[in-house]
Formats: sequence, structure tokens, C-alpha cells
Amino acid sequence: MVTRVQKLFLEAILADPFNDAPRLIYADWLDNNGDPYGNFIRVQCEIASRSADDPAQPQLFALQKQLLNENEDQWRSELPEAIKHGTFRRGFISSVRISAEEFLAEVDRIYKVAPLERLWLQYNANMYLEQLTKVPQFKMLSALEFGTIRMRVLGGGEFSLGGNNGIDEQGLAAIANCPYLTNLKRLDLSDNGMSLECAQLLAGSPNLSGLEELILDYNNFHAEGTRCLAESKTLTQLKSLSLAANEIGVAGASYLANSTNFTQLRYLDLHGSRGASPLLGDDGCRVLAASPVLKNLRTLKIWNNDLTDDSLRALANSKHLSRIEVLEFGPNPIDGSGLAELAGSPNVRNLHSLDLRYTPFGIEAAEAFAQSTSFQALKFLNLEHSEIGSHVIQKLAASTQLASLEEINLDSNSIKEKGCAALAASPFAPQLKVLNLSYNSIGVKGAKRLANSQKWTSLRDLGLRKCKIQNEGLKALLTNSMPNIENLDLAYNSINDDGAILVANAPSLSSLHSLDLKDNPIKKAGAKALIESPYLDSQLCLRVTTEKLPKAIVALLKTRFPNSRWDS
Repeated sequence: MVTRVQKLFLEAILADPFNDAPRLIYADWLDNNGDPYGNFIRVQCEIASRSADDPAQPQLFALQKQLLNENEDQWRSELPEAIKHGTFRRGFISSVRISAEEFLAEVDRIYKVAPLERLWLQYNANMYLEQLTKVPQFKMLSALEFGTIRMRVLGGGEFSLGGNNGIDEQGLAAIANCPYLTNLKRLDLSDNGMSLECAQLLAGSPNLSGLEELILDYNNFHAEGTRCLAESKTLTQLKSLSLAANEIGVAGASYLANSTNFTQLRYLDLHGSRGASPLLGDDGCRVLAASPVLKNLRTLKIWNNDLTDDSLRALANSKHLSRIEVLEFGPNPIDGSGLAELAGSPNVRNLHSLDLRYTPFGIEAAEAFAQSTSFQALKFLNLEHSEIGSHVIQKLAASTQLASLEEINLDSNSIKEKGCAALAASPFAPQLKVLNLSYNSIGVKGAKRLANSQKWTSLRDLGLRKCKIQNEGLKALLTNSMPNIENLDLAYNSINDDGAILVANAPSLSSLHSLDLKDNPIKKAGAKALIESPYLDSQLCLRVTTEKLPKAIVALLKTRFPNSRWDS
């Protein structure tokens, strides 16, 4: 029950939503009244005020987790139903995903208790935009989203999550003319089929002049829509622009590369859609690589754009793109010859993350990467489905130049026992936090090779889906040197009840957050062991196939692990 005094505090917070001071004053009052919510507000404000790599963050996040574990259910129970599943930030629900219809019905109740900063509206929002843009509380928003989430899948394609809003020219006019969106920093209009006319409305809106992040993926802007953005008199503060799958072609790339609107860009996503035309092609990539306008870019995503090794060479030779930290290049139809030139370039010294999935990565590339002095800052390398065998990974794993690697994705290659041995002995193994070997037939021997290493002290995530490790390989892994594992994927590995019992009795798994045992022949005895495990946390996200389990056992599993996923 909210008291009269608390209402006054909330009113002060809602009147000045971007300022932490009213929140911290409320936190002091809560502290004085013995309410742990005050500490939670203070911790979250501290987290929000610090950079992601601040050394104080791990301790702050640990305290946040503890406070949520102890109090979250109660705090959420006191919220309006429409925002109970929202995200806390700076002590209050700040982000929700909701239908436009429900939001309009609950807007007054929501804004009495939550200074929403980020609103993701789903399912036919276009029908309600005239009403939505008359909501004065929109002035509190820093992010407004009408798009979908897209996930990359096997083969280099994508699938989308979230309802389509079908925003048309009339709907976008309502957004562009809304006087309450002047504080907006992020606008997501992806997957709405918007046309050139919509691009013109966006480009001409003075109310959106504060935008720093604009997401327009999977629309119909083409080159002319890109020109509108490039020539806009108001969209001059953009730091992040996503125009993926808009078929902008070489002409669109030229508009981007020559517009002074984009000198502050740090993030640019122009990835293509398979079968679409026109794509960037090598000419478009060369235009981007030659652009001094894009000299501040930190992230560039250009996969699925019909790029060849010539594009890799253009990137390697570009001094203007030398600040790039994240490059997503694959899949594209390369033969791999340009990878050696990329590895030898001094212009890629700032790369932290390199995604080459679905690009052939042969022995020549492995040797070049292993010897390169330009990849010493590289922390993430994605070589999923890159035709890698054990001989290639042996070259790569032996490199002392890649000792900063923290995450490597080797999903769906041809790595076997010798490759596992090389990884286990690698100079980067002690720093590695994420290793994905899923869909490699490493077998029992490969699992034992991994287990025999004492170097996995930093490993948090291990993917071994469909690796044929069986119970014997599992036993080796559980009895050895992966003391800090948090996420473990063991799906499709012929692990039976005996294997499940091993898992249940493994002290090394006491820190697990997620465990995937899908499509393993685990029956009643194995499931019972998991339920009775003294080591597996009740908050564990466990995935088990329940099709052949008794209903009573399934019910016990759901009670023991309420955050889990069940495959019937």
C-alpha cells in the first residue's frame, strides 16, 4: 500500500524523470524506514551512472542480484498488471513491452508508479498512433520502439520476434508531428514495410532532432530513402543507424558515405537479406571504406551483401575505418584469400569482435591470423560453419598473438579429438569465457581432451550440443577443471539416467544458470536425481525433454526448477 508521503516522493520523481536526485532522496527515506527498496534504488542509479567496464560494476551487479532475489516478487506484486514484467532501471520499471491497446487503457495507472523511459509497442500500433501521440507522458521517453527482434539462424538467415505494427505514412506523420517526443534518443521502426514517403517524414521532423539511434531495418527505403536521411536538416545527431535489408545498393552507400550528417556515427548496420537486390556488393563496400565521413565508426555490419575477398581487401586498406572494434562480415561469398590481407593490416588493430560465420576459413587464413600482430585486441571470434577441421584449429589455437580471446564460436565445423587437444593447450584458454563446439563430432575422446586441461579457469559458457560425448565424456568434464561454468549446453549427446545422476552430484555445477539436456534419453531415475540434487540451484534454467517422463515427475521438475523450459 502506497502511503501519502510515498505518493509525494513518486510525484517528485515523475516530475523530473531524468534526474537521479529525487530518486536518491526517496531512497534515503526508505532506508530510514528499514525498507530494502531504498538500497535497490541507490544501487541501480549507481550502475546507470557508470560505464559498462567500470571496475565497480561486478560488485554492484552482485548486490543488485541479491536484492532482487530477496525482494523482487514482492516489489512486482505491487505494480499494475500491465508493467509487472517490465525491466527495472534506476530503481523503477523503466522499460515495458506491451500492446498499444493495453498501454492506452492503463497509461494513467502506469505513470503514477513508473517513469517509463523505454516503450516497445506491439501488435497493430498503427491503428492507435493518433491517440498514442497525444499522451503527454511521452515526454519522459528516451526510447520508443515499434519494431521486431530478429535472430540470426543457421544458413545466415533470420527470423523475427514481436508483432508487426504495419506503420504507414499516416501513422508515421503522427509520430513525426508529436510534440512530446523531443527527448527521444532511440526510435525503432524496423519491419514495418515503410516507403520513401515515410523516410521523407522522418527526415523533416524537428521533433526528432534529438535522435541518436535510428533503426529502420527491413523497410522499403532503397537508395532514395537513404538520400532523404543523408540530406536531412534535423537528423544531425545520429550515433547509430540501422538500414539493414533496405536494398540501398551502391547509390545508398554513396549517400551515407558523403553526408556530413553521419560524422558522429559509431554504429552502422547495412546487412542484406538473402535474395534481395540491390545489395552493397564490392563497389558499395569500397565506397564505405573510402569515406572519411565514417571515420568514427566502431561497429560495422555488412553480412549478406554479395561481398567477395575484394571487400575484405578494401576494409584492410582503409585508414578511415581504423577505429572499428566490431566487424560482422559473414556470410558473404568469399574464397578466403582476402582474410590473410585483413590479418596483415595495421588498420584492424582496434578490432575486438570479428564475425566470419559461413565464410571458408582455411589453413592460409589460420596461419595469417596466428601470426598477425594486428589481432592482439581481439576478444570475440565467430567461425561458425567455416569449414574448419582439426588441422586449421591447431594452427589457430597455437597462436600467442590471439592470447586476448575471450569468446570463440566454432559451431558446426569438423573439429575432432586433435582440435580439442589444441584448444585445451592454447595460450588463450586461460582467458576464454565462452567456447562453443556444438555440432562438432568431438566424441568421448575430444571431451576427455578438453577435460584434461587445467586452463579453463575463466570459462563460463560451454556449448557441446550434439558432440557425441555420451556419459563417459560428460564424466570426464564434470570431474575436472571447469570450476566456474555458468551455462552448459549438452543437448543431443546420448546422455542417459547415469549421466543425469552425474550432473546432479557434481559440485562443479553449483554456479550453473542454464543447463540444456534436451533430447537426451533421460528417464525417471535421471529426472529424480536432478530434482534431488544438492548442487543445482532452484533458479537454474533447465531444459529437459519430458515426453517419456511420468506426469508426477514432470510436476516435481517444474516445482524444483520454475524458470525452466520443457520439451514434450
